Amino acid sequence: MRVTPAVRTAIATAVLVAASLLAGGAVRSGEYALLDLRFAAAQILEAPEPPFPTAIVTITPESQERLGETFSAEWRRRYPAMIERLRNVGATAVVWDAIFVASNSEYDPDLATSFASMPVAAGEDRVDKNNEVIAAALARIGWINHVVSEDGTPRRTPADTPYPPLGFVAAQLADRDDESLSTSEHWIDFTFDPRDAPQFDIADVMLADANRLADEFSTPTSVFTDRVVFVGVDLPNEDRTRIPGSASASSPGVLAHVVAAWSFSDGRQIVRLDRWAGRGAAITPALLVLLAGGFARSRLRRLTLIAMLIGAALVPTALFVVWRLWVPYAATVGFTILAAAYVTVGQRISLARNYRTSLGFDPALLEEYNHSVKSLTEGVEREATVLCADVRSYTQFVTDNRPDEVQRVMTTYMAAMEELVDREGGYINKFVGDEIVAVFGFPMEEADAEHRATKCAHSMLERLIELNAEWSVDALPILEGIGVGVDSGGLRFTNIGGIRRIQFDIIGGAVNGASRLQGLTKQMARPLIVSAEVATAQRVYEVEQADPLSESESTAEQDASLVFIGEVMIRGQGRRRLFGIEEH
Repeated sequence: MRVTPAVRTAIATAVLVAASLLAGGAVRSGEYALLDLRFAAAQILEAPEPPFPTAIVTITPESQERLGETFSAEWRRRYPAMIERLRNVGATAVVWDAIFVASNSEYDPDLATSFASMPVAAGEDRVDKNNEVIAAALARIGWINHVVSEDGTPRRTPADTPYPPLGFVAAQLADRDDESLSTSEHWIDFTFDPRDAPQFDIADVMLADANRLADEFSTPTSVFTDRVVFVGVDLPNEDRTRIPGSASASSPGVLAHVVAAWSFSDGRQIVRLDRWAGRGAAITPALLVLLAGGFARSRLRRLTLIAMLIGAALVPTALFVVWRLWVPYAATVGFTILAAAYVTVGQRISLARNYRTSLGFDPALLEEYNHSVKSLTEGVEREATVLCADVRSYTQFVTDNRPDEVQRVMTTYMAAMEELVDREGGYINKFVGDEIVAVFGFPMEEADAEHRATKCAHSMLERLIELNAEWSVDALPILEGIGVGVDSGGLRFTNIGGIRRIQFDIIGGAVNGASRLQGLTKQMARPLIVSAEVATAQRVYEVEQADPLSESESTAEQDASLVFIGEVMIRGQGRRRLFGIEEH
C-alpha cells in the first residue's frame, strides 16, 4: 500500500492530537519549563535591582570545618555574638531560614535576649511554635514552606495561607511593616536574581573581630549595614531547591526565600490569565493560522504561517518581559503547530488534486519515483510502454464550432480517455493540446504493459464511437476520429525543468516512437498502429498470420486482427516493422 505525503501528514497530526490529550502532566511541566526560560530572558533584558539591600549568610561544610564541629542546635551558643555584631553595624533585620526546634535552657535565654535587640524572624514548618522561649523573642515567625512548589520550584503562595510565608515576613521587616503587602495568590517573580545579594560563610561572621570578617579578603563588617541578612543552610542534599535563572540546577532553599521577599516587597508579581482568557489567548494564533490557510496566494499563505509561528513563540515572551503577563506558552505553540499541520494537510490534498488535474499524474507516482533516485538531477531507466492518442482534424473542429461546444466535447472526451488509462493501470504523463501521452509501467505496475496499453487503445476507439452517439443526441459536434500509436522500449524517468519550475517527465525512444506512429495513423488510414514489440506481447488482437511473428497459436481476446503494415522508415529510428488495424 502506497502512503502519500498527505496521508503521512494526516497520521502525524492525529498522533500529535492524541499525544496532547494524553500528556496533560507533560504539557504542564513543559509550561513551567518555558516559564523559566522567560524568567531568564527577562533577566537578560531587564535585570531589575533588588527592592531592598540584602545579604546572605550560609552554613556550609567549610563552616563546620572552620568551627570544628558538625552543624547542630549547639551552634546557637554562638548566635548571640553574631546577632550583636550585625546589630552594631546597622543591619536592618536578620531572617533565619531555620527552625529552632529543641529548647535549651543553657543557651536559649541569651539567644532570646539577642533576638529582642533587633528585628529577627525565623521559620516554622507548621503552625504551632516549637520553642516558645525563642518564639516570643522573634519579631516575626514565617511559614518556612513558604509557597506551593510546582515541578520542584517554589512558585506561589496559596490564596489563603494560615501562616505568612517567610519571604513575606522578611519583606515586612524590610519595608517597616508596609500594610499594602499581600500574600494572597502571589506568584513569585524570579526575574530577580538571588546572586545579586552578596553571600558569606557563617564562620566568617562568627569568627569576625569588631571591624573585619574572618575571610581572606578582610571584608569590613560594615558590608551588612542597612541590609536584611538571610541565614540559611547550604549543606549537601539538604533543603535544595531548583530556582529559575540560578547558576546551578539545585540551590540552597534560602535563595528562594530571598527572591520571594524581593517579589513581595516590589509588588510586581506574575499575572496569570484566568482559565478562559488563557485559552482564548492560547488559541488566537492558531485561529489566525487557519485563516491564513485560506489565502489564495500560496506565497502570502506561507509568509503568514511563518509569521504566526514566530509570533506564537515571541509574543508571549514579549508580554511577559514587559508586563509580566503569563500567557500559556506551551498551549499557544501547541495549538499553533496543530493548526499549521491541519493547514498543511489541506494544502497537501489540494496540491495532490491540482497535480492530478493540471499536470496529469498522481503525486504518489512522484513519491515512488523519488524513492528510486538519489537526487533530482538523476533519473531511473526502465522498460515501459507509451500510448499517444491524437484527435483527427482538431484545428478544423475548433474553427467550425463554438468555443463552449468545443469545451464541452473535449472535457468529456479527455475525462473518458483518462478513465480508460487508469482502468488499465497506466497514467497520463501529459496533455499536449488535444494529444494524450500515457505511460504503462514504471513507477506503477510494470508487468504486461504492452498488453494493457493495447487494450486501452482498443477501448479508446470503442469509447469514441459511444461518445459521438451521445453528442449527436445532445446536438453537439462530433469528433472525426482519433489516431493511436503504441510503442515499447527503454525510457528514462527524470525531473525536467528550469529554475522556477521542475516536473516529472519521460525521455526515450518509446516516447518518440509512439508519437511517430500516431502521426502515421491518418496517413495510412489506420486508427491504431503499434510497433512489432507491442504486437508480439499484446493479446487483444490476433496478429496477421502472414507475418512470421504470429506463427504460434493465437491467444487473442478480441475478434479482430493487427495487420502487418511493413517495414517503415521512422524519423530518428530507422526502419521499423509496424502493425495496425483497419478503419471501421
